[in-house]
Amino acid sequence: MLYIDSLKNEDSYAGISDALDKLRKAAKSDYADAQYELGKLYLNNHDSLIPVDIDTSTAIFWFKKAADAGCHGAESLVGLYCYTGEFLPLDKQKAVSLWQKAAESGDSESQYRIGLAYMYGISGIVPQNFEEAVKWLEAASGKGHFKACCELGDYHMRLYDEKKDRKEVTAATSWYEKSLDIKTNILAVLGLGGTFFSMFADMDNIAQASAVAVPASEYYMIADQLYGIGNLDGLEMDPYEMDLIKGRTAEYPDSEIKFRIGLLNSAIGIAHNNTGILERGIEYLHKSAALGNSLAVDMLHELGAY
Repeated sequence: MLYIDSLKNEDSYAGISDALDKLRKAAKSDYADAQYELGKLYLNNHDSLIPVDIDTSTAIFWFKKAADAGCHGAESLVGLYCYTGEFLPLDKQKAVSLWQKAAESGDSESQYRIGLAYMYGISGIVPQNFEEAVKWLEAASGKGHFKACCELGDYHMRLYDEKKDRKEVTAATSWYEKSLDIKTNILAVLGLGGTFFSMFADMDNIAQASAVAVPASEYYMIADQLYGIGNLDGLEMDPYEMDLIKGRTAEYPDSEIKFRIGLLNSAIGIAHNNTGILERGIEYLHKSAALGNSLAVDMLHELGAY
């Protein structure tokens, strides 16, 4: 990032032009990091002060040179383009090979991508292997990859759904909290809401269920606020993630979050004979119903509030 930082720190056109010349010279002198950063400018430069026009073919040229020279960021990105067939010929085997190489050299993004490959499997290329998946995702999380932490939380929640062992909920909660320690992101907030929501759904005892409904509702309320300001960090996925992690974006539309807030608050209000909380639940059920959630409509009918 030193080359890009030097460009952004310049406060005059002459200074920016000089820094850009140095970046180009470094790239032409086979400095891999400079090649990678120059490629990023050609791919996605939206800074009007930096005189570089977006040129995808030139960006890919520099990304490939940087990847060939061992720049891990470039290897990860070129791997993504090979996997999706965008900008480069479709070659999933090459994508995995690039990610594996960069992951073994310590690149956290590649460790995350290889972890996903083992978690879900890539037909004919990577067999599903949870032990390998956890190894690579934990490596990425140790380097501050917040989405790797969330993926580990999701993994433990899937184990909970299978075994109904509370230890899995504890493990999942720990990973989601670690993700939030790294960065405020909606995926971890939804994950924490989901841990309590799953326990709520599995409980027959009304008092116990209402107790776990409270933190579940609180986390979903935070998620609702993040949705409101468009902070969807973690929920938005690139084509590779969308191909492997099917359903994540569909699982938590705005209407579903509002439905869960409504359901949880209605349950709390009824359990504690609290009219105010019940009314808040009904309010959120109406918001969810207005967004087309049929379960919210059914719930409102049950409550006699439709």
